[in-house]
Amino acid sequence: MAKKDKVTYINGSNISTYDTVNVHYRVGLGGENRSDDVMLVQTLFRLIAYSPQVASMQLGVSIAQVPEITGNCDERTKSCIRAFQRANRNRLLNPYDGVIHPASYENRRVLGNGVRMAITLLSGFATDALLMRNFDDDGIAAGLVRFEPRLKCALM
Repeated sequence: MAKKDKVTYINGSNISTYDTVNVHYRVGLGGENRSDDVMLVQTLFRLIAYSPQVASMQLGVSIAQVPEITGNCDERTKSCIRAFQRANRNRLLNPYDGVIHPASYENRRVLGNGVRMAITLLSGFATDALLMRNFDDDGIAAGLVRFEPRLKCALM
């Protein structure tokens, strides 16, 4: 089940913990593609694609190519995952496998400028998008629920 999580970043001597979101099962090519996990990934894509420039730069697609939020891992969703991974290949741990993997944040620290899991990078981009849309009042989970109310059961 998609879930609210915490991630700790280390940047030099600064250590900060933030709310984030995570998938419970793999989403994409050969993944378990559970509906709520797929819906979370689709929502992150939709949220991030608030302008043509951002969609192209951060997701590697046009706004028209961003999947609808259905909870079904259709070809458009898989294509968007692959495009996202290609566009961010130098920033990802698993640069191009067509899958959004669950991250394990417990007892780990993510380097502030290091490579990341795809879900971690997507969550970071989404946090920025929430700021741009003025949906950031109560953190990423609440902002995502405001954007896509069907995520409430998973994230709240």
